[in-house]
Amino acid sequence: MSEWITKSEEVLTAIGLPYSFERMTCATAQLPDAFITYFLVDDPGKGWADNAETSHAPRMQVSLFYRDLSTALTVPDQIEAAFMAANFMRVGAGRIPYQDDTGHYGWRCDFRYYEGR
Repeated sequence: MSEWITKSEEVLTAIGLPYSFERMTCATAQLPDAFITYFLVDDPGKGWADNAETSHAPRMQVSLFYRDLSTALTVPDQIEAAFMAANFMRVGAGRIPYQDDTGHYGWRCDFRYYEGR
């Protein structure tokens, strides 16, 4: 397993909200009131030696979905701080449009993680 995935799982576990890679699925038909998904956006090479890639910097997106608007006041800051403390670089953040079908608002942030091969 890639180092960025292992580190992401550690950070997300510590945050304490339900999370899933790429898509949230649950045993019941109802999604949690707040949850996180994350996925790989791209994975460019950063260093090469003897025609072999020696390092790369995967960019991943963390998406927070929530029904209670007060969540937007604190949880995004907690997510950013936790990932940056785990040596991820914050790339940019923004809103995700309201999801009519689930009743969730959304926020997203991209992070880069530099690792060797």
